[in-house]
Amino acid sequence: DEVARNRPDAFEGSLCSFCGQLCNANRIELARICCRECGWDQCHMPCLIKETTVRQRKALEEGVEPETEIPCPRVSERGLCKGDIVRFSKSDGEKRGRIPREVAAMLGHFNFDGGMSMEEQDMAVACTIRCKDLEKGTDPAVLQAVFGMYGEVLDCKVIEQDKKTEAYVRFRTLPGAQAALSEDAKQINPCVVEKLPSLFKGGSIGSSNKLEYPIIVRNFSQQTTPLQLQQYFSRFGEVA
Repeated sequence: DEVARNRPDAFEGSLCSFCGQLCNANRIELARICCRECGWDQCHMPCLIKETTVRQRKALEEGVEPETEIPCPRVSERGLCKGDIVRFSKSDGEKRGRIPREVAAMLGHFNFDGGMSMEEQDMAVACTIRCKDLEKGTDPAVLQAVFGMYGEVLDCKVIEQDKKTEAYVRFRTLPGAQAALSEDAKQINPCVVEKLPSLFKGGSIGSSNKLEYPIIVRNFSQQTTPLQLQQYFSRFGEVA
C-alpha cells in the first residue's frame, strides 16, 4: 500500500524492520524510520538504538543526513533494500509513554524483542544494574566475576560509545540486583552503579530507594482473603 508506506503513523501491528518481530506499542516502544528508497517503516526503539549511534539518531531526528550512512534493513520480495535511512521519529507514546534512554539501550543490547510482555521486560530491567565510568577495554568476564558475589549473573554487556564505557549486568533474581545496589556494596564496587527506571510510567523502580515489583496471582479460591495472600507472600519479602 503506497499511501500507507508514506504515512509515518500507519504501522501499529506491522513487523519491526530490524528484528522482524511484531510491533506492539503496549509491549515495547516504537520508532519510525524513513528510507530514501522505500519510505517510512516501523521498528522497535531498542533495535534502532542497537544499530545506530547517538549522533546518527540526532542527525536523523533533525532531518540531517548522518556522517555515516545507515543501511535500510527492510527486506521485500525483491530482496534487501539498497537505500539508507534519512529520517527518524520517536513513537508518540500515547499507549505506554517514552522508555528512558538507558532502559531502551539495555533492552536493545540484551536482544529483548517485542514478544516479551511489558511485565516481563520490567522484571528484566529491575534485575539489571548499570555500571558507569568504566575504563576502556573493561572485560565483561571481570565484571561478571565481581558482581557474582551478590547473586547469579545471567549476562553482562560492556558498551563503548561516544568515548564513554559503561556496562549492564543482569542478575537472575531481584535480590541479586538489590544487593549490588546496597550502600555496603557501593563502598567496594569498582565503579559507579545505578538502578534503572521502571518501564511503567510513575513506577516505583526508578523513583525510590527500594526495588518494588508487582506480581499477578491467578486461580486461587474465592474464599482467599487479601490478608492471607499478604501473609503467604511475605515469606519472600516485604509486601507493600
